[in-house]
This record gives sequence, C-alpha cells and structure tokens, in this order.
Amino acid sequence: MKLWSSKRAGWIVVGGLSIGVWTYTTPAIAGVFGFESGMTLIQAKQQLPGRFWQGYAGQPIFLGASKQKLPLSTEMYHQLVKDEVVFPVYRVTMAPIPHTLFKHYDLQFSKDHGLLSIFAESVPIQTAFDGGELVEEFKALVAQLEAKYGTFRKVDDISPHSLNVQPYMWMRSIMLNDRQYFAEWKAKTIGGRDGVVTIRVDAYATSESSGYLTLTVVFSSISKVNFKTQQLRYEEILKKQKAAF
Repeated sequence: MKLWSSKRAGWIVVGGLSIGVWTYTTPAIAGVFGFESGMTLIQAKQQLPGRFWQGYAGQPIFLGASKQKLPLSTEMYHQLVKDEVVFPVYRVTMAPIPHTLFKHYDLQFSKDHGLLSIFAESVPIQTAFDGGELVEEFKALVAQLEAKYGTFRKVDDISPHSLNVQPYMWMRSIMLNDRQYFAEWKAKTIGGRDGVVTIRVDAYATSESSGYLTLTVVFSSISKVNFKTQQLRYEEILKKQKAAF
C-alpha cells in the first residue's frame, strides 16, 4: 500500500454541484499534504470544499508557556483568538494532497502569521499483541519522511517500573503509557524543506489489538509569534478570570 497519495484534487462545477476530479502526480508530500507554511485560513479553505471542514477541533491549543485550560465563554474565546493568545485549530477530513493512512488533519492558524502546524491522526490499525502491524505502518511512514526530510531520532523507551516487558505485551505497554515509541526530525536535519522546523510521528494503542499513528508538523511561521507578549496577555486574562469566579 502506498502511504503517500499520488492524487491531487481539483474541483469543477456541474449542474450547480461541486464535484471532485482527481489527477495523478508523483507520490510526494508537496508542502505537507498540499498545505504551506504561513498560508492563511482563507487560502486553505480555497484548497478544499466546505464539506471537508469540521470547524474547531476540540479545545483551543495554547502555545508557548500558555498551556493551562480556561473555562472560556464564547465571547472570551474569540477575544483571545483576536489577541493572538490562543490559536484556533480547524479539522479537515481531506487534504489537497491526501495520505491514505490519515483520517483527518488538524490545522492551527495564527491570524497574523498563517498556518503554524498540522496534526494528523491515522485510521485505526488492527494488530497483534506484539504490535507488529502497527510497527510496520510506523516504519513505512517514517521511511517516506526520511526520504524527504533526512535523518531522524527514534525513541523506543519503556519505563523501568513496567511489568509489560515481554514481546507479546508490547501493545499493552503502549496502551498503559509504559512505553514511548516515536520518531522526530529537527530543523537542522530538515534543512528548511517546505518551511518545516519539526516533525514527529507517534504510535498509540487504544487496546491490545488496535492502535493508531499521529504525525505532527510545525512550520517556520511559528517563529514569528511573540510568545512573551502572548504569555503576558494570557496572564492578564487569567487574573481577570480568577477574579470573576
């Protein structure tokens, strides 16, 4: 199975309906699923019809030191977005250059600096207790990324206190968070390709026989974010919120 789709989406209108038309390109990640560093939300929406957009993806993500979750009102949330204290995340179920492994892509935007990051989650992967099938999908994905972005660091660590050390307990060790299994690329080895600064692939388990992979890509546009100003503004909001409760 090819992990990176070799298809690019185009759209035509027939009888008032938007219909997807697929044309073939070489298998590759062009600008990371067809999304580019710093592109605006409007530009991203021009790449995909509205039916693929699911709106905000869960809770707002805080960058920098601002990682606490606040009981935000709708009004306050939109104010935080406006002030660039939080950056909204939008979920799409398709990409301009989709990958057959992934079921959705979460896109994080800054109002002033455009697309900051992508978080993609795979479809469920059925596997044996030793995680063989999940590991094979992991290796195939990592090989594709290595071919484009260079060398990476792989981590396969299990807690010294874990009881799940036998090979047939591999999925159980992942499921219970006893084991970390991931690969990551840093800016030095990526070399500025596609405006990417960090990449990480993680393996997770939902049961002893099923798991999934995630891919996190952070773009260079994030370097334009003033985290000091963001943190000061966040602390100001936090004080007001505490005073209100």
